[in-house]
Amino acid sequence: LGLNCILHTVLAGLAEPQELPRSTHPQRDTSRHLETPISKTIFRRTIYLPGEHDIQDFRTMKLPVTFAILCGTSPSLARIIRSFPSGVPGSGYGCSNTCGGPSDKADVYYTIRASLETYVVTNSEGGLPGFPDDVPPNEPVSMFTRTFTGVKEESSPFCNGGYDGTTGALGPCLQVLPGQIVKIRLINDMTDGMEKLKQHETSIAEYWELVKEPGQPNLDPIGWFGPTPETPGDMIVTNDQDIPGADTSFDNVNLHFHGMQIVRHLFYPQGTNNASAPWITLTPDNSESRCFCYVFEIPFDHPQGTFFWHIHRHGSVAMQAWQGMVGFLQVGNVESAGSPDNDLAKQGVIRDEFIALWEWSVDPKHRVAGTSTFFEGNFIQRNDYIQTFLTNNGYQPTYSMYVGETVHVRLLCAQTTTGSGIYILDEDDNMIPFWVFASDGISYSHAVQHESILIGPGQREGVLLQFSKAGKYSIMQQILNDMQVGGNSGGDAPLGFIEVSNDIPVDYKGILNIDISTLKFTPGMSGNITEEDVINQNSINFEVQSIKMKAPVPQFIINGVEFDSSRIVEREVAAVATSWTLTSNMNYFHPFHIHVNPFQVIMMHTGNITGTVGETSLEDAVFDTNLNPHPMWRDTVFIPPFGMTVIRQRFGESVAWTGKTVFHCHFLDHEDQGMIAAMMIVDPTTKKPTTAPTTSSKSSKVQTKKKSITSIESTTEGGV
Repeated sequence: LGLNCILHTVLAGLAEPQELPRSTHPQRDTSRHLETPISKTIFRRTIYLPGEHDIQDFRTMKLPVTFAILCGTSPSLARIIRSFPSGVPGSGYGCSNTCGGPSDKADVYYTIRASLETYVVTNSEGGLPGFPDDVPPNEPVSMFTRTFTGVKEESSPFCNGGYDGTTGALGPCLQVLPGQIVKIRLINDMTDGMEKLKQHETSIAEYWELVKEPGQPNLDPIGWFGPTPETPGDMIVTNDQDIPGADTSFDNVNLHFHGMQIVRHLFYPQGTNNASAPWITLTPDNSESRCFCYVFEIPFDHPQGTFFWHIHRHGSVAMQAWQGMVGFLQVGNVESAGSPDNDLAKQGVIRDEFIALWEWSVDPKHRVAGTSTFFEGNFIQRNDYIQTFLTNNGYQPTYSMYVGETVHVRLLCAQTTTGSGIYILDEDDNMIPFWVFASDGISYSHAVQHESILIGPGQREGVLLQFSKAGKYSIMQQILNDMQVGGNSGGDAPLGFIEVSNDIPVDYKGILNIDISTLKFTPGMSGNITEEDVINQNSINFEVQSIKMKAPVPQFIINGVEFDSSRIVEREVAAVATSWTLTSNMNYFHPFHIHVNPFQVIMMHTGNITGTVGETSLEDAVFDTNLNPHPMWRDTVFIPPFGMTVIRQRFGESVAWTGKTVFHCHFLDHEDQGMIAAMMIVDPTTKKPTTAPTTSSKSSKVQTKKKSITSIESTTEGGV
């Protein structure tokens, strides 16, 4: 059988390669992870391609696909290891790079501009909670802000009704299909933003103010350690990368495509496997680094659902996220088989809504003279700073539905420093259940009913709403603070309202009163990662220290060390599975996110946390949101206070991308101050690290297992 497979594979490889259609999405073979002896043999049959490949080569790779079919595996199981040591062809700096359009062989292309703009906050007439009371009753509040906008004439169609980011702070809505080549041109036009917004890099003096006279309510419960510095000069700074604004300007920018299983794209050159590679950084005052072209290929078996994109230049992430520099990214559409849009439309659900939750942080003293236009303050926030929770580009919007109508809500938590408990109340304050069928862009096979959910920054939920009675319903948002002291609440208020009407049009094309429990969905990921699949085991501890003599304050560290972008903390082998034990040994929530590859949530444990989300205990809400159904596929998950979360992850499905990447806490003020770590995904042919030995949490036994697997599978040239 083995010789027959090899012979037919070679013969197929000699045949003329045929280009695959650009927008098709082959059905997945759900047997890929069947628990049989033969499946474990199949798992070892990985196809490796030598060295560096042009972005177009993936479409003509008939050889590995034929091998997979003839030798008893599915095409999606023929894992292709892809490395770009010199960068992805076509990507890079330079404003002369057109980066898109038919001449560049891109299926989808967007031009996105980062700039400073003024926008009205919808539904804010007369002011917002906590704002100065001199805003005229009929005048809305406006924001002067950093933002992303799409350039329509240089872009493919935008999703969400063609939303291009020009009418509000949130960035444009991008859409792609599995199998497509995507090019995104980013232009930084935020010239003199620091000056115009009256901002400065975070100073040691500001940290000193926090510790010289403890009294900050968000720091005192940690407990202070060591002597108090007498002057700012007495404080120790061991790495200015973790002082926001010191290593980079708040006007510098780059992009991360959150949850997308695509080539690694934070460090330069795009896709690099150089441990000392710098961040991709666009500056507004340099002709070469003002523009960057990102080039991606979406795998043919990529999950279809709701993803998003956002800024990710360490040191400026929180400041830019507080201004709404994020956008939706929709994979799939109503015509693409296997997408939730297609699945729902075939079953009578014809409407969706995009809802992003985010924090707008305002210094009330930063105001355009004589107007109701406000703007952001600095990183160290004083007690008089205002934190306003917005829904999309406004405050507490109202949506309309019909009785019996089912609406798909694409819910994104794009908050910076908090999470949200979500529940729904009717006019009598009774909780109304709702359904969730997808988490982090990955669909389940069926929807699960909830009375409340608890979502953290970076998480997305595919929600289905249906109401049996007319009336006004409140979608409640209960703010989750990172640190838990005597309860979780940062307050709760409606994030929006839903007006439900009996006036159903005669030409309504959807199906009313659907039994949501009977709806079927194409699973975004098929099969489970079993304990037998796991080759590596990692232990990662997220810790918050409060040493008075050391800046930043507090110190956010992982496994006892601060962040250094050139320190590789973990090295993982492409296409093999790892188990992560994630812990928080303090009374802090930490939303854990790892780039590019999703994982399955296996187990969660927490200490004694109190509080509720609506009428649900906080503990039940966080467990139910991340473990039901079990095991749940996600790309972002909470580590509870005094708790532990165990996940399993495979670094690549049909395509495994090597290169330098990161994992981090998605509370972005934690990340900017050090709670982030660099890691390297390596080709199995790698013989030695690209730099000095790494800091690793693996046991010697696990390292031995990895070595044996590498020797079995390594047949490729090139690699890292």
